[in-house]
Amino acid sequence: MNNSNNKPFRPFIILITVLGFLIMLSTIDHYFAQFNHDIKHLDLLSQITIKQKDTLLHSVPVKNDENFEKILKDTLSQWSDTLQKVNVVKDTVKGLDSFYEGLRNIKTKKKIRIAWFGDSMVEGDLITQELRAILQKKYGGSGVGIVPITSVTAGFRRTINHTFSENWKNKNLLDPISDEALGITGYVFNPQNLTISDTSNPIPADASWVRYKSSKMRGLDKFHKVRLYYGLPTDIDASVHIEIDNMTRINKILNGKEPVNTLEIDNEQKTFNEIKFTFINRQQLPVYAVSFESDTGVFVDNLSFRGNSGLPLSKIPQHILAEFNEKNQYDLIILEYGMNAVSTEITDYSWYQRGLDRIVKHIKRSFPNTALLFIGVPDKGYKDINGYITNPAIPLVINAERNAAENNGAAFWNLFEAMGGYNSMVKWVESDTALANKDYTHFNFRGASKVARLLYQELDKGYNEYLKSTENKQKNLSY
Repeated sequence: MNNSNNKPFRPFIILITVLGFLIMLSTIDHYFAQFNHDIKHLDLLSQITIKQKDTLLHSVPVKNDENFEKILKDTLSQWSDTLQKVNVVKDTVKGLDSFYEGLRNIKTKKKIRIAWFGDSMVEGDLITQELRAILQKKYGGSGVGIVPITSVTAGFRRTINHTFSENWKNKNLLDPISDEALGITGYVFNPQNLTISDTSNPIPADASWVRYKSSKMRGLDKFHKVRLYYGLPTDIDASVHIEIDNMTRINKILNGKEPVNTLEIDNEQKTFNEIKFTFINRQQLPVYAVSFESDTGVFVDNLSFRGNSGLPLSKIPQHILAEFNEKNQYDLIILEYGMNAVSTEITDYSWYQRGLDRIVKHIKRSFPNTALLFIGVPDKGYKDINGYITNPAIPLVINAERNAAENNGAAFWNLFEAMGGYNSMVKWVESDTALANKDYTHFNFRGASKVARLLYQELDKGYNEYLKSTENKQKNLSY
């Protein structure tokens, strides 16, 4: 008896379809992984294929399957030997005298400001939050410094509560082309253009807004002074509606005439815990960031940008950076990049060194009297058949960074060495108290705090040496 529902090939067709889908997924999921570090790349053929040979190693042909494991082990052994023989550079934390002089005179100078330009290693205020806390505890100050208008890390940042409407548009330094001047964060934000005839009317429901609430952390539990940074408006009637602690309401016209303008809100010298900006504009209005600070102390601006190798910083116009410097008087610029340049397919990083050289020059022209510190790339794990080892490109990238710093008179701190050197990321991930995530690339909160303390120890050591040197010079002059 025939059964019309009996389709013996259906399971086979389903199997082929599913297999085809998974193979397709394995080829594209890395695009999603770059936006979410928790997503792991799916490689269905990882157990039966070999990645393209890195040119650090001599080419080793695989003659037959039975020799495969031995050849692969030999290859990885050569890789490891090559890595450990590379001349991994030491620290050259010099050239920070102007920063140390500012710390020495902080009582009269009032403010010390640090800008940390970095990648995903510091997003969400990682590393910088601990460094800021240490410095503010020792030298005073309250506030997180500059915060962008929107952020992909707002959900897990602990140092400020940050929410915003979904109708903001932005241009950033990873966009192929931007016809707008980017701000110091690498972004320019544009609120929704409103179709209103009278800006004195109640706030439209579709107006773009951003809200900040204070954190429970020490020194960050209240706002003292808040500054809004915005660009040159095309709408002469553009304004911002400000709510403080859901009570005080202020309306301000945004009619600045400079490439970077500031609007300061101090709430009549009273501290507060929440502020909301709602923008009323009919034409384009470039908005850059909001800053939280007090009248005195040390401030660390976290200027992180995920996926940035550092080279796109040249897209931030020099005059815009100079305007931010004029308004904030930065004492130290920190450049922390390299992770997004690391590749096992590259053995010559002279191109990266040349690019960093241009970036350092760009930064120094924008901040001519500011000390500059380059932080070398940390360790990063590479998975072989026996587990994770240090990615062999790490010391090559470090040397490129160190050379760029040295060629331009900038200080350099070797984070790779400070972590423990070769295979240190493996130890940080697999220790009883994990200090890094299972991607063997990014620090967790504990690890980020440790990095901050290691950096502070280096800076404090340099500062004490500077004080002794200054004291000796003064003694010699007195004789």
